[in-house]
Amino acid sequence: MTGSPSTRFTYFGFKDYIGGVNNFTTAVSDDGLHWTNAGGSWPDHAGVLNAPMILQYKGVDYLHVSETWGAADRIPWIIGTHNSSGVVSTIATINWTGKISGISATNSGEWFVESDGSVHLIIPAGPNSPSNPVGFQMYETHALETAGGATCVTASVSCPMTFWSDPVFVEVKNIGGASDRTDIYDPKPWKVGSTYYLWMTHEDDRCIELASASTLLGPYTMQRVGDWAGWGCNWEGPTLYRPTGAGSWRIALESLDNNPAGAHIIHYSDCNNNDFLTCTWTSMQRWSEDIDYRHGSIVGPNF
Repeated sequence: MTGSPSTRFTYFGFKDYIGGVNNFTTAVSDDGLHWTNAGGSWPDHAGVLNAPMILQYKGVDYLHVSETWGAADRIPWIIGTHNSSGVVSTIATINWTGKISGISATNSGEWFVESDGSVHLIIPAGPNSPSNPVGFQMYETHALETAGGATCVTASVSCPMTFWSDPVFVEVKNIGGASDRTDIYDPKPWKVGSTYYLWMTHEDDRCIELASASTLLGPYTMQRVGDWAGWGCNWEGPTLYRPTGAGSWRIALESLDNNPAGAHIIHYSDCNNNDFLTCTWTSMQRWSEDIDYRHGSIVGPNF
């Protein structure tokens, strides 16, 4: 690799190793296409990790995962810090199923930092198991300064990432607003201009979908459903990053079982337009990987 940490992309994710054990791993790339393993471990939770998501905040790398492969009644979220040697240390474990009425499981969600500096997590949760997200909808929680304290909002406040508000429902409406969208997971919130976008996977067909709203908490309205971009279905885990700077997007997706592209392999599509809804996305092409990674998150230049 030739890039420096300021120009290199870094992937944080997981890999199914022998026996179906999910192990945390990282990879680096100079161009966001060719990836080389960089190691890493989350020793407290080897084997139960799903799609680690990274937040780089005030000089600290925070990761969260959902412990998806345990019994449905004990599904927590795990938050940890990632150090220079690649090891993640757990700092908080939160059982969201005890905080949301009627919920028996959660799945991997995503961080979002608002313009005021507040740190949010968007959580998919529902009544079934995390491997069967039928009925899943979205919820929001945000970091607090202390237990039951104020929201962390200013640059001078250091959020410990161990205290979180009670989750609230984030409504996602179907096209036309007739009813709420369900069976949705893998949220990826982005703000472009004054519009909030929510990428997600739809369990019914494993198509990648897109909704928008005027506030982070919604209500969101579906804008693109089904095979709207020409990618086909049987994908999950949308992950977005900017390959060449402002005005460009790349979306990375994991192919699933029964996908003609092959199972559990990362592919990508590019958009040379800042507007998710008006650009023409390229056809899916495969990452060049030294290991077949599964979906996670990416940080790097142009963020």
